[in-house]
Amino acid sequence: MSAIVAALNGHAAAIAADSAVTIGGKKVFNCANKIFALSKYEPVAIAIYNNTSLLDIPWEIIIKEYRKQLGNKKMPHLKDYAEDFFSFLKTKDFYSNSNKQRGVLCQYFGIYLDALAKEVGESSSDFESEFTDRINSIVKDYHTQLECFKSISKDSFFNDNQIGISEALNNFNKKYKCNIDIDAVTNVLYSAFICAQMTSYVTGLVFVGYGDDELFPSLINFETGFIINGLLSINHISNRDAIIESGTNAAVCPFAQTDVMDTILRGVAPKIMSIFENNYSKPIERVFGDMAKLVESSHPTLANSIRDFINNNLPNYKKLYFKECQDLVNKEYIFPFINSVIALDKEDLADFVESLIKLTSIKRKISPDQPTVGGPIDVMVISKGDGIIWMKRKHYFKPELNNHFFQNYFR
Repeated sequence: MSAIVAALNGHAAAIAADSAVTIGGKKVFNCANKIFALSKYEPVAIAIYNNTSLLDIPWEIIIKEYRKQLGNKKMPHLKDYAEDFFSFLKTKDFYSNSNKQRGVLCQYFGIYLDALAKEVGESSSDFESEFTDRINSIVKDYHTQLECFKSISKDSFFNDNQIGISEALNNFNKKYKCNIDIDAVTNVLYSAFICAQMTSYVTGLVFVGYGDDELFPSLINFETGFIINGLLSINHISNRDAIIESGTNAAVCPFAQTDVMDTILRGVAPKIMSIFENNYSKPIERVFGDMAKLVESSHPTLANSIRDFINNNLPNYKKLYFKECQDLVNKEYIFPFINSVIALDKEDLADFVESLIKLTSIKRKISPDQPTVGGPIDVMVISKGDGIIWMKRKHYFKPELNNHFFQNYFR
């Protein structure tokens, strides 16, 4: 897993990331690079989170190959770099190799079906029936394809991936000693992979910096990773974008494992907020229920009216209450906090984002879960005038013994 955060204001953009990477869901290594200069000459960078490869090709290699092709080319806007990067992916063999695409997709099919089996429970007395009900319920939830897969019909999905679907299903039926129908499996795989973005397998790509025509920094977030029927899934997560337009505003954008950073930025832990929301109704229902009991013997109609009133109106009251709470939090905590980020200079921005990652790492270290955030923290500052400046950066080699690396960097 990962923890990445970017802070932007009129002065610059600062981005920090930890170094932890989880292999096989168990082993954690603290050596991963997650922030890269997208150009050697322009103030544009890219950060990655979640899956570290595309079709088993490390994103680090892909990014550096793109950087080599880009050279000293300038683009007017940050979004132009993102579009050019995705165009580059489509021209390369690691993207267009159909055999590799189908092989990796078959693995994903098997992993997904195993995950559904765990939800049902392998020891279920009627596993086959319950599994079929589960996949049918998923199919009902998804109807519209992702924008990037609009051209893929269910028939074309099956025809192009028939071997992979059949192989994954055969392995599944043998493993769980059942006989799930291939049409049902095709329907659920189509719903899961074509109509929904499978976050367990995607890579988050965060583009941050300046286009040549932009005075202030911006950030654009995409999630990608699947290649189906020759099409790459590209999902623009627009609600995570940040654009500093006037130079008088700021943004703080956490990615991947954001719980600790969200607690600091919003003033309350997300899990605690969920507990508040889930338990909001219980005391109110109890009070109105007791009121109904008090009057029920003498005024049964009134008691029923009280119960009907609370059943019909409580959801709306709950929604209104938490909206007012959020408005108050925004006014009294979040907006003043963000306003303080506006005044931060480059060094302070760097310290700020590094501290957020460090706090996340400490929380993971003392928790009973795996330390999935940790290791050295890389910190980059990007400004219009100075370009990309590394404030902290780990090397797998000793810089003083490898002067040739730095001499060759701009070749």
